[in-house]
Amino acid sequence: MSLSDREKQVLEQLERDLYANDAKFANKISAPKSLKALVGGVALAVIGISIIVFAVIVQVFWFGLLGFAALLAGLVLASSNWMNHDSLPQSGQKSPKGSKTNYFEERWNKRQGN
Repeated sequence: MSLSDREKQVLEQLERDLYANDAKFANKISAPKSLKALVGGVALAVIGISIIVFAVIVQVFWFGLLGFAALLAGLVLASSNWMNHDSLPQSGQKSPKGSKTNYFEERWNKRQGN
């Protein structure tokens, strides 16, 4: 079910207001994730689970805590929105015309009849 014209206008106005009032937050939530952080976080989480399983097998409480800490750190790292700020386009610059984002946006606009 698509949005009505009025709903689209309200949504666009909300987005413009968000970028105007809190540009830092808006960039943080819209910025892409770093693949290295995602892969590293998942790897750390898997290591943490392995340590927890080992701690249960050998029945050592401290290994369990260490495994839980590693698991938690991995999940935070994988779900965080950290990225290299050098890859962000500077204000006033637009992303290259051949980027995938623009391609998908153009396809969406064509599909919506815009």
